[in-house]
This record gives sequence, C-alpha cells and structure tokens, in this order.
Amino acid sequence: MNALFKKTVLAILLGAAVFVPFLFAQDNSGAKAKVRQRWMLEFANNPPNVFTYVTPSDKRENYWYMVYTITNPTDDKINLGVDICVRAIIDKENIDKEKPVKDTDKYYQDAIHPFIEDGIIIAEEKLAGLNQTLQADRIKELKKKLNYLNCKELRDKKEILPKETIKCLAVFNEFDPKSVRFEVMVGGLFDVIKWRFDADPPPNPVGNSASEKIVYGYECKIRKVVYDCPGDEFWDQTRALEEVRKEWLIRDYGPFGDKKGLESMMESLSDPNPLLRWTGWYLLYNLTGLDFKYNPAKAPDDNKESLDRWREWWHRNKENLFYNSATNRFEVRNTGK
Repeated sequence: MNALFKKTVLAILLGAAVFVPFLFAQDNSGAKAKVRQRWMLEFANNPPNVFTYVTPSDKRENYWYMVYTITNPTDDKINLGVDICVRAIIDKENIDKEKPVKDTDKYYQDAIHPFIEDGIIIAEEKLAGLNQTLQADRIKELKKKLNYLNCKELRDKKEILPKETIKCLAVFNEFDPKSVRFEVMVGGLFDVIKWRFDADPPPNPVGNSASEKIVYGYECKIRKVVYDCPGDEFWDQTRALEEVRKEWLIRDYGPFGDKKGLESMMESLSDPNPLLRWTGWYLLYNLTGLDFKYNPAKAPDDNKESLDRWREWWHRNKENLFYNSATNRFEVRNTGK
C-alpha cells in the first residue's frame, strides 16, 4: 500500500461524504423522491496458487498469487479503492475465530513484484514458447485490455465504468508453510455509506413515507473467501487449496454524527487486519481532519506513538465533540463551562 492508494481511498470517502446532503433526489415540487442506492462491485477469483521462481544462482523462491475479476454491475461510474490481503492461520485453535486465541496468525498484503508478475502471466497464458520480445508485447496487449492489472495499475485506473469487468493479479510473498487455513479478504467492494430503516426495510425501498425513518451511517464490508490447506507443515505447496466458504466481514461504525462511531473507528486502528485499519483510519481522517502520523500499512506495534496520541485526543476532547452536518466533520467546541 502506498501514497497513491492513500489518495484513491481518501477520494472515495471524501466523495461519499460530500454526497451525503444529496442522499435524497429532489423532484420539481421540492418533495423528496428516491433514496440513494448503495453501490457495490462484484468479485470473483481463482484459488491462490504458487509460482516458483528460479534465481540465476539456482535458488528457488515461492510466491503466492491469485487471479481475480472485479465487475461493476451498475449503470454508474464507481471510484476504485479495492485492496486485498490474506490471513494465514497457523494455529488450528484460531480457525473460524475472528479474534485469534493466540497471536500467531500472519497477514500478507498484495505487493508489486514486476518480474515475478511477468512470469506468472507467461505461465497463465502459456506464452513460454514465445521469445522474450513477443512475450513482452503480449503482456502489454493484455494489460491494455484490462487483463492482469496489478494493485498499482488498478489504483491508477481510478474508476470502473458501468458494466465493465477488470481482470487483476495479486502477488504475495511466500506464506508460512505451517499455515492450516487461508482467508482471502477484499476491501473496497462496497460503498462505505449505508442506510437503514428504524424498522425492517422493504426488499427494494424507493420512497420515504411518513412512517419510515432512515438513518445513514458508515460501514466497512470485507469479502472473505476461506480455503483449507492440505497436509501439515510439510505439505506440498503445489497441491490445490480446498475452498471452505464465502462470507462477509462487517464493521458497523454507527450513524452519522454518533461519537461512539469515532471510538469504534479508533479501535480499528489497532486491528491486526490491515483492511480494517485502512477503513478506520480514512474515516477518522475524513471526520476529524487529524492524522497523528498514523500509517495503516504498519502493524499496531509499529504505530504505538500514533495510537497513544489518538487515545489522548479522544479522552481529552470527547465531551466537547460536536458533529457539523454541513461539513460532515466532528469539531471540538468550547462549551464555556
């Protein structure tokens, strides 16, 4: 994750925040009409696989990779802020537990490995019989047609067009061979703004009667695809993974203007899951204008000074925090007491 991704995600969140006053469309009579629908992107992937690179010194290096697609099923352009990580579960006691019993799990983030990436594309497209010049030309042609985009190329695209599908490639450093389960996690597929009714909503609500009260808030929704690893710590990494299930990891940060939501976002800064750290961090930055030099790409232990500053700010100012709906920000006000 880098500065470019930081700007991309921030643009998505700021764009959502600016759009808040227009969640209801207005007709010519000034009456509120249709409720703004929450956007979502569709995601599909091949199981993670291993690519082995043989160095000039005859050393073998393993890289995990995953080919996946993102599709925009809507009729609107959507800003791209998709990011992927893998949680490798080492201890069987942590299987199916969101919060590990033991702190032994490891998270791997999608990274840029240009030379390895080219080797994977050559293997996937069966281009080994071509010379290097033709291979390079074929890879460029594929990428122009939105095939095998890496995480930087995906962020550089910035938007996904209506009904458009993008084929992407995620590359990870070698996972711990003692892993018994992998959880592929994908963030940025859902609009961070959600709405809900004070009672059970109709299947496809399009209006707002007097009896309906709609509350808007922030929510992080992460797609999770779970795989089991065959064998033990000596298992052959060329064997196929076994898909267990697909599910959603959800963090509800509460409605707009709720200070408890800020506290929940700050808790996300200490989460071992980097996708939750990124969402919590950008929401906090968007809603407070503060950063305290926090880096969500780093583990919580490496952000200790920043986390201490966030906690200090919260305890010092939480009683005097007020939500300004015009700017969609929390402000510290002097109550005069």
